[in-house]
Amino acid sequence: MNIKTETFRITDFPGLPGIPAVLYGESSDKVYLYLHGKHGRKEEALSLAPVLCEAGWQILAVDLPEHGERCGDPNDLTVSGAKKECYPWVVIPEWQDVMRWLRKRYDRIALCAVSMSAWFLMRTFRDDRFDSCLFISPIVDMRLVIEDKMRAAGITASDLGWKQFLPGADGEMIVWDYYAYASYQPINRWDTPTEILCADGDALQPYDTVKKFADRFRCGVTVIPGEHFIPLDTPALQDWVREKIQ
Repeated sequence: MNIKTETFRITDFPGLPGIPAVLYGESSDKVYLYLHGKHGRKEEALSLAPVLCEAGWQILAVDLPEHGERCGDPNDLTVSGAKKECYPWVVIPEWQDVMRWLRKRYDRIALCAVSMSAWFLMRTFRDDRFDSCLFISPIVDMRLVIEDKMRAAGITASDLGWKQFLPGADGEMIVWDYYAYASYQPINRWDTPTEILCADGDALQPYDTVKKFADRFRCGVTVIPGEHFIPLDTPALQDWVREKIQ
């Protein structure tokens, strides 16, 4: 299937480089906003294009800070001139800009988010309601993820609060501000009709945590064999998307 592709940048601030974006599919009045997970990039949304575009949707995908073509970009800066990093206080204003861009152009907007982007998305749009939402291996409780990293490194909350930054067991920095944000701002509202796909071997966000969230917010849950990372071209995932967008 030959998918029409357009790449560009979204910005509300002239003079700044903007958010790298890619749009898949023929012109339509309805669009999916696709948000990749950690170590992902916007172009991976192409794997979903045959399913979504065949059903009449376009797909807009954007790169998170420090991901995709933004990785190592010295010009990817905030209005104040600071380097953009992948934290909620950076991501949320960006995605609000993206949503303003979409609302000027589409009548119907649906969401698809992978892993940590599901948590970012719910923090960004908790007061909104969209056509529908697909979550793939979602992080629904970021506090638990960070605490697991702290336990693996032998770090207590007091240690982290005192030092502000400490390396985790994998060498990645654990940041107090991020932990405090996740602890004091849990997901307490989500009104968009949502379907969740997760794997039975997901060790990053265990099924019990996901199921508790799904029950609270009346989400459907489908479990397939695998681990946290589920490639988008996995047949079971593609079949699930095809079924849920009907």
